[in-house]
Amino acid sequence: MILQDKAIKKSDVKQILKEEFAKRVVGKDAEGKFVWNGNTNWETWEEKYDPEKGDLTFAEFVKKHFKGEDKQKEYQKFIDSPEMAEFRPIIDNLYEQSRVPEDGEENEDQHYYILPSFFQLLNHLIDNNRRFNIILRSYGSEVRLGKLRDELNAFFSGYHPRFKVAVQEDVSSAGSRGSCSEDDAKDEGYGAKDSDAKKSSNLFRRLSSKRRISNIIMAVRDVSELDVLEDAQNERKLESHRNIGILHRDNAGAILSLGITERPPTATEWCDTHTFDIPPGKYEDTRDGRSYYLNEMEKNPEKISVFQGYDAIYERFVSATKERETIAIRDDYPWWKTNHFASTAGKPHLIDPLDDSIHPIFFDDNIKKAQNNTHIIDVLDIRNNENIPFAEANDKYVVAAHPLRALADLDYYVKAVEICEGKRRVTSV
Repeated sequence: MILQDKAIKKSDVKQILKEEFAKRVVGKDAEGKFVWNGNTNWETWEEKYDPEKGDLTFAEFVKKHFKGEDKQKEYQKFIDSPEMAEFRPIIDNLYEQSRVPEDGEENEDQHYYILPSFFQLLNHLIDNNRRFNIILRSYGSEVRLGKLRDELNAFFSGYHPRFKVAVQEDVSSAGSRGSCSEDDAKDEGYGAKDSDAKKSSNLFRRLSSKRRISNIIMAVRDVSELDVLEDAQNERKLESHRNIGILHRDNAGAILSLGITERPPTATEWCDTHTFDIPPGKYEDTRDGRSYYLNEMEKNPEKISVFQGYDAIYERFVSATKERETIAIRDDYPWWKTNHFASTAGKPHLIDPLDDSIHPIFFDDNIKKAQNNTHIIDVLDIRNNENIPFAEANDKYVVAAHPLRALADLDYYVKAVEICEGKRRVTSV
């Protein structure tokens, strides 16, 4: 869903796209030399990829033979190689798809942070009167969550440059205030006051700071009535005091804290001093994360809320669906790393297979589909806290997202959801 992870210049997006292509090229390791298999149909690379026959991606080859800065040099060499020449027009086209439509100087050389096909999915769900909510999950920093918030808020305000929601203003109650309150703007890493937002170089921050409308009417195709949503923007918008937070994992399970995104003070040092000769689960957790977040809540109960255990976290997610609420979560990278990047230590994805009223679907491009491994996601059956096997979860509860396909096909996520819903219908019969 996310195209870029940092503040970028015009050249950076194209470089990202080139690297995404290079990483997915399939070949074999011939005594330390990468030999491409010659398949020019880039959309079938993953389907033709068979590790049991010695296949590996260029990304795997680089990881196997190079370290540090040498990895980046190898990517660049391959990008400039004759093998990549015929893919450059495709990359140029995808680059154009990533650009914000120009509308005067304000949008010049701006690029989407969130893939347009994701917003196409949201439009599809809205048009079909589907109840849904969004839970953003990232190992990244508070800054990344802030950027996601800006673009999502621009969309739900009706000011996204590519997807403009048709709104009808309630003149009597329409206000003129930003996407977050003045107190929220002071929170570290999140947005700015309206006056600052209007001056910002971040296009989506400026757009999300535009006037909010307290009542919105969305036209729904194929139904006889309009779907009237009271305070629709308020329901779906991200506000740091209410629905942006952090999920901490430990041997006792997990704790979700909303209203705070900082890790425990010792978490970075604890993670950096870990060595991989220590078996998973044997590295003493000295972060004392639970006490840290409970103490923070006690100091600021009006801002911070805490949910302990998978059951409580699941219920919070379910309530967000009922309220059409968007949530952004910073997941526990130190826990994943110190457990040797095992899927069972990844981002918890909580499922109740017997609850047909809700269908959680997790999109992530780090899922290792060829190895039948969710890798970065821990798919848990909330009834017994046991892992759901990959074969059952794949294309039903988790989707190995392909950012290049998602950029090339505006209906990519719509189709992916339809596949997941179809598989769930079949397996629930």
